[in-house]
Amino acid sequence: MGQSNAINRLTCTESYAPCSCNLDDSGNLNIVCNQVPIGDVQSVLNRTVATDIYRFSLTPTPNTAIIPSDLLSGKRSEFVTLLCPVSNYQLRVDPAAFSSSSSYTDQFFISGCDLSQTDFTFLTGFSKMTFLTLVRSTLQNLQGIPPLPSLKTMVIGSCTGFQQWSNSVTAPSLQSLSLSNNQFDDLAADRVLRSFSTSSNSIAVISLTNNKLTTIPNQLRIFTRLSYLSLEDNNIAIIGNNSIVLSAAAVEALYLTNIQLSTIEPGALQGKCVIFL
Repeated sequence: MGQSNAINRLTCTESYAPCSCNLDDSGNLNIVCNQVPIGDVQSVLNRTVATDIYRFSLTPTPNTAIIPSDLLSGKRSEFVTLLCPVSNYQLRVDPAAFSSSSSYTDQFFISGCDLSQTDFTFLTGFSKMTFLTLVRSTLQNLQGIPPLPSLKTMVIGSCTGFQQWSNSVTAPSLQSLSLSNNQFDDLAADRVLRSFSTSSNSIAVISLTNNKLTTIPNQLRIFTRLSYLSLEDNNIAIIGNNSIVLSAAAVEALYLTNIQLSTIEPGALQGKCVIFL
C-alpha cells in the first residue's frame, strides 16, 4: 500500500500531452516540451490548472520563428530551460514571452542556440532571478539585456562569437562570473570583463578557465573583492610586474594550473593569495 501511494504522489494529476510531465520526490511539477509545436505548448498550459511549475523545459521545433508572447499562458516557473533543436537555430523571443513568470523565476538556462540576433529584453522584470546560464551557443553580445538586481551567478560557457560585444550588464548583486571554455583571446576577455564593471564591488569569483589567454586580462583590476580567480588551461607564459592586484580582505585562491607559465616577475602579484600551480 505504501509503495502504491508513493507512485500516486509522483503522477501528474493533469495531462500535459503532447508535452511530458512528472513530479519529483518533493511533489514539484516538471514539464518538458520537446519539439512540440509552439501553439500546442500554449494550448497545453492554457487548459491545465496548476499555476506554479517547478521546472519548465522547451525545445522548440526547428521551424518556430519566435517564442511568442505569454508562452506560459499566465503560468510561472521557478526554473526555465530553453534548448535549441539545432546549433544554427536563431533564438528569437518576444519581449513578453515569460512576463507571467518574471517575478517568480529563480534560474534561466539557455543552451545550443544561435544567440547572435537574440534580444534579451524578454528578461525585463526578472527581479528575483539569481542564476543565468548561456552555454554552447553563438553569442555576439547581450543585446537589450535589462538590469538584473538579484542575479548572483552568471555562466557564459563553451560559447563562440563575442566580436561585437559592447554591452554593459547591470547586476549589482552578482557574486560569481564563469567565463570558461569560450576560447577568448586577450582582447575578447577584456571586452567582456569590462561589461561587468557595475559589479566590480560585488563579484568574488571569476573563472576564465580554458580560453586562449596569453596575458593576464587588464580588466581584472577593477574587481576589488575577488576571492577566487581561475586562469587554468590558458597560455600565459609570463606574469609581469603588477599584473594581478587582489585587494579583498580574505585570502584569495589563484589557480594557474596548466598555463605554460615560465616566469613570475617580482611584484607581479599584489595582495594575499594562495597560488595553485
